[in-house]
Amino acid sequence: MPGTLTIDTGATFQAVLLMASGPKLKFGSTEQDISARGERKWDVQAAVTYHAEPGMKAISEVIAVTVTGPGTDPCASIPAGTSIVFDRLRVGFSVPEAREKRPRDPWRPSLISGRRRAPGSPGPPGEDRGRITPPARPGRCRPPLAWPGIPLPEVPVPFLVLPAALWLADPWHDALVVVLVLVAARPATDLIRFAAADSAARRHYLGMVRARHRWHWLCRCTGPAQPELAARNRPDAESRALALVLLSTVSRLLAIVLGIEAAERVGRIHYPRAKRWRLTGYGWQCVVKTAPRTGRKEVDKQAAHIADYWRSVRVGVTQAAPGRLIVRALREDPLAVPFGPEECPPGTFEPHIPDVLYVGRDDFGTDRYLPLHGLTGVCVSGLPGYGKTSLISSWLCQLTTTPAAQFALLDGKDGGDQEPWHDRAWRHAGTSSPTPSTSWKTSTPPCAAASAPSPASTGSATHGMPAAPPTTSRSWSP
Repeated sequence: MPGTLTIDTGATFQAVLLMASGPKLKFGSTEQDISARGERKWDVQAAVTYHAEPGMKAISEVIAVTVTGPGTDPCASIPAGTSIVFDRLRVGFSVPEAREKRPRDPWRPSLISGRRRAPGSPGPPGEDRGRITPPARPGRCRPPLAWPGIPLPEVPVPFLVLPAALWLADPWHDALVVVLVLVAARPATDLIRFAAADSAARRHYLGMVRARHRWHWLCRCTGPAQPELAARNRPDAESRALALVLLSTVSRLLAIVLGIEAAERVGRIHYPRAKRWRLTGYGWQCVVKTAPRTGRKEVDKQAAHIADYWRSVRVGVTQAAPGRLIVRALREDPLAVPFGPEECPPGTFEPHIPDVLYVGRDDFGTDRYLPLHGLTGVCVSGLPGYGKTSLISSWLCQLTTTPAAQFALLDGKDGGDQEPWHDRAWRHAGTSSPTPSTSWKTSTPPCAAASAPSPASTGSATHGMPAAPPTTSRSWSP
């Protein structure tokens, strides 16, 4: 028969904390419920911790208690989290009703006493309104706790990590990933290098890819590929690479079928291996590993034919190390491209310590420098019109920005090439000047000037007459 039990709160609960309170609504409506004696009902949510049994840990959960009597919320003035005490806490009980046994729909959530609905299934209207779901027991999945009126924070979860880990747990999937990585490694590397190259080098990308994939064919056609021949077959089959390949295939098949282990190996072709293909501003380059009977001399002999196939102006071969060659393909001739001060490396004509001089670009488009440490003199010679004056003017432009360099100009042909530098020079003379040897011997040039001297600081510098040396000097040693 139904009845009630009075709970001894002091002996049951170790701690009781208020969480929330509000009116208890009627089932299926928004009106506040009223007891049989006409008292209003209030729903109080409290977090309780039970006294621990011997050998067991304390258990905590959230309970809902119905309070009757007052006309207003009894916990309205009590802040959440405050310890409270229930007066005359009672629990009602009733005898479970017997139901006829009938097959249950497997898709319908169970509502039998002692069972819970599946997570996420909707309940009756207004059942969970204003209530907090108690924590789940171990082994069951329950939604997390939340305060009334406060939404749960959204936690981003990497949804692809777990499926990827489960997919890679299969060994066949791991093998498939390895194969895909090996297949896509070369195209991915090429795309990265293409994106990292400058606009001038990207124009030669397709030509470099074509040259790399046709390298073995080109070696067979031009001669760097050498066949490995047996002693008895070398005189008759020196230039028959295809026949040697067929003969080698047939001999290997016969050795496998007949079990001949001492079958002579013939027809194997050794290719110079080309690797590390890189784009440059004028074409591309690669590192070639030499093969037996194929070295720098043999590759350099076929450079003209390789350049014709690669559609290049020329192909240069240099020895980087024993057994290593650098083959450069130039689609554009660096020496034929107009070259001015704006194309020089940054900082060439800015103030700096004059330890090197920028010479220019070589036939492969590489910037070249002349070191000055321990150098006592430089001689520039050549035929007329080959750039001697331009080279010396470039050096003077690089040195005029530093006070550690002074100029003494002697123009033996009076051509006027050095006339713009007279104001900057410490001494200058020509063939039309009186013999300046006496004045040049009476004084020695300073080690350095404080700055690039102007005509006002050096005095009047007339043709053939030495100008006064700078008054301020500094010592400098390279």
